[in-house]
Amino acid sequence: MLKLNKKMKINYQQIKKLPVLTESGHYLGRVKDMTIDVDSQGILKYVVKKNWIASALLIDMADIINIDQEKIVVRDAVVKSELIEQSESTEKEFTPSPAIEKSID
Repeated sequence: MLKLNKKMKINYQQIKKLPVLTESGHYLGRVKDMTIDVDSQGILKYVVKKNWIASALLIDMADIINIDQEKIVVRDAVVKSELIEQSESTEKEFTPSPAIEKSID
């Protein structure tokens, strides 16, 4: 369950600066953007990146444990599922080229 101090208010610029860590302290990156549900006007997912060349990690609200003014803490399972997805996509993207035969005269 998400723990958030009801009196605490964080604006978009503050959230974008927050580091995102797992329960065990693994640094995932910083919030770069958010996906918002227009009907409920609530945040659905946070877009997190380690640096400008890293691929984005989408973190669902259900995976967030705590938000405070210093950091966002998410479940350790977020990293495990991301690593599985990355390895599956790498396997799909890599297709070895067939050897080209060339005769030398």
